[in-house]
Amino acid sequence: MVRKTREEALKTKKHIMTVAKKLFCEKGLDRTKLCDIAQKAGLTRGAIYWHFNNIDELFIELWMEMTSSENLLRFCSDNTSAAGYSVKNSIKNWIVNMASCIDEEKRTFLKILISVVFGEQGTSRIRELVLNNYEENRKILENELTKGVLWMELPHNLDTDAASHYVFSEIAGFMINSVFWGGAFLRYVEVYSNLVVENLTKFVRYDNELSNENIGGIILQQNVFKL
Repeated sequence: MVRKTREEALKTKKHIMTVAKKLFCEKGLDRTKLCDIAQKAGLTRGAIYWHFNNIDELFIELWMEMTSSENLLRFCSDNTSAAGYSVKNSIKNWIVNMASCIDEEKRTFLKILISVVFGEQGTSRIRELVLNNYEENRKILENELTKGVLWMELPHNLDTDAASHYVFSEIAGFMINSVFWGGAFLRYVEVYSNLVVENLTKFVRYDNELSNENIGGIILQQNVFKL
């Protein structure tokens, strides 16, 4: 009985999210209210609040579900133990996969997210959630770049903070281009992803930015990884 109740609750939640996605795409974020979703879904407002505290929470969870197949952590972690694993290739494959997953629904959501970040739609809370998600993923990428340094795939004096910001700024521009120019731009994703990965090696620190002690520590760790 408990299992059936949980399954029914999950089914209801999925139904709410499906209806919400349709309304967000049709009306935008600001013009979609929880009461609109409840009416369209054939549910009470109480049923909506059982699963989501507010419209911001619903929008973010929906976006996270829509982009789950493009999760950076999956590309960086799932294949780490595989023979011939390459940090550069994992980043390149992540970028290519993101491009291949862009469809009309995601373009619409990306337009909404752009409006949220720049303050035209949504609340400060949803803006904070979007930016926090961005920073979490950037930190995952920075950790991946650190692995690349330790495995001597990337320069020992790579500025991983600057390099990770570079990759995400490039991807942000790529996504904006894909929203407004679509397929014409996406045709070049292989060239684009190769350029992004190649440019990583340019973000290096020199002289007093990287002390001899730090270099020695990195080289020692690299040697450990080689054993």
